[in-house]
Amino acid sequence: MFLPALSMLLLGPVMANPNGVVAQFGTLFPLTSPRNKQMRRVQKIVEKTT
Repeated sequence: MFLPALSMLLLGPVMANPNGVVAQFGTLFPLTSPRNKQMRRVQKIVEKTT
């Protein structure tokens, strides 16, 4: 029950540093991978436009 919510706990560190160790781990971990990839992609798009 807790594992699918793990990606929500990673939200802060992923948004702060989309290329950090926590973000990369979340991308490789199968249960958090889809949401984490989306968060990292959105953060990179926002950084490129500003």
